[in-house]
Parts: sequence; C-alpha cells; structure tokens
Amino acid sequence: MSQQNAIKSWDGKSKDDIQAIFAEYSAQDDFIYSLICGLTEPEIQDGASWLLKHFLEAKKKPKNNHLNPAQTQQVLSTLHQLNTWPSQLHILQCLPYLTLDKNSKQSLAAFIRLTMQSDNKMVRAWAYNGFYLLAQTFTEYQTEMHDCLTLALNDKDEAASVKARIRKLV
Repeated sequence: MSQQNAIKSWDGKSKDDIQAIFAEYSAQDDFIYSLICGLTEPEIQDGASWLLKHFLEAKKKPKNNHLNPAQTQQVLSTLHQLNTWPSQLHILQCLPYLTLDKNSKQSLAAFIRLTMQSDNKMVRAWAYNGFYLLAQTFTEYQTEMHDCLTLALNDKDEAASVKARIRKLV
C-alpha cells in the first residue's frame, strides 16, 4: 500500500494507526514530499498534516527532522488549501519548527488572520501563537499582533483556554 493510500485508510481518530503509518513510511526518501503533496488533497490533509507535525516534533531525531527552505516554502504555499480545522491546527503547531522567510510572510499572515476567526478554540489559540511567531520574525507585524492579543484577552466571549495561551505569549 502506498503512503497516500495508507493515510486515506486512516479513520482520522486512531493515534496508534497514524503512528503506525509514520513508523512504516517515515524512512522513505519521498516521505516529506508525499506529505506536502497530501496537504493539497482534502481527503488526506488531516493525516498528512498530523504526520508532518509528528515528524517535526519527534524527540529522537536520527535524520535531524527539519524542513529545508524549499520544503518550508512548499508547505506554506498550501495554506489556502487547508480546509479542515485539524489540518489548520497541525500546520499552526508546525510553525515553531519552520524558518519563516519574506516570500511567505503575507500568505502566512493571511492564514493566521483567517484561523484567528475559527470556530475551533484550539485553532484560534494556535493562530495567536503563530501570529506571535510571525511578529518575532517580521517586526512590521508587532503592533498588529499586540493589538490582536490585547483585544482577545479583553473579549468576554473568548474561550478561557485561548486566553491562557495568549497569556503565555505575553
């Protein structure tokens, strides 16, 4: 079975099953390329984004798990195609492991602004984290980021978990 088909067969819930897919395919030379391609396919983007996040977060890094600049650019070029909250969340959680460059800053800022409006509070929390990272890299976003964080902290309707994440940032 191909990596893409294995991800398609994942039920979207079983951590053991998705980790088994990682164990089986992560050593293949085209693993990252296949995951990046999967981000553009709605039926597998949740699994592909989870696997990418797992790859980047891996505690044991025998392959020095990181993306090169071209791979990072490819991931960031898919942001507008991420249609589900899990895929959006996973990519937002990948941001601390990516080297952001000026070529993708506008599309990343647009994605972050969009996800800060998500119905899912985890996505919103990680979007604020992403905006913080963006502003740390590109100072022209610092005022807007500060204003957004302040507004969210003062919003009586914002979830406590989102506010807690923001407080960690400030």
